[in-house]
Amino acid sequence: MNGISVLGSSISFSWGKNRVDLAELFDTVDEWALKANVKFLVAFDELQIVRGERALPRLLTHVADTNRNVVLVVSGSEVGVLFDFLEFDNPSSPLYGRHYSEITLNKFPETKSIEFLRSGFEQIGLRVQEDVSTYAVEQLDGVIGWLTRFGAKCREHKSCTKSIVDTVAYEGGKLARKEAVSLLLRSKRYSTILNYLAKVERAHWNEIKMILEAREGHTITNAAFTQLLYNLVKMGFIEKEEDAYTIYDPLLKRGLLEHPLPEQL
Repeated sequence: MNGISVLGSSISFSWGKNRVDLAELFDTVDEWALKANVKFLVAFDELQIVRGERALPRLLTHVADTNRNVVLVVSGSEVGVLFDFLEFDNPSSPLYGRHYSEITLNKFPETKSIEFLRSGFEQIGLRVQEDVSTYAVEQLDGVIGWLTRFGAKCREHKSCTKSIVDTVAYEGGKLARKEAVSLLLRSKRYSTILNYLAKVERAHWNEIKMILEAREGHTITNAAFTQLLYNLVKMGFIEKEEDAYTIYDPLLKRGLLEHPLPEQL
């Protein structure tokens, strides 16, 4: 990447020997925002992907401490991994003690999902039959990202049908499964757990452990197994409801049912 362009205004970066100093860049942006009497918002989406880059928390600390006219927004689907990277509660972390506001976007219940779609369609001037919205909510299960993707597809087609819902569900299933494939680099055990939960929808700790042990043909320590489930919850693949586990994303479940993850490497 050589630079960025937004609405005709562009910034070019040099990544060579004379590469840009990002702290200085934010300082310059902060000065501009001060003169313009505005707040300049900078958003980092899926920041946990670069969690190995230890210089980034120091940069964010510099901006938080120095650039009063720059607002940082950090988002990620793997919330637990994201917080592990930023380490707000770690005294040795650059970001320790820095103020932040957390906004958690959980699944919408059915009524709120329908209202979310209705409001969005009103904004773009698109009339949608109620049964289509209901069908979308049933298939996408209140996941905000998929509901938004569905609305964007309707805007592209200038119409809203159940077939568009099916397209979003199919494409989303493939995309969600692709993200889950990355787990194979860490352990094939994740494949066994996710494939099983996709089939049964809901299972208790001891049930999942029994399946995994049967698959491998030997016992697994409680600590090792609990860590596997903890990691999957932290990465946002599964969630714990009362004393049972389920796959969080309905489209991931769909993708795994159509194409299970390989359990042997």
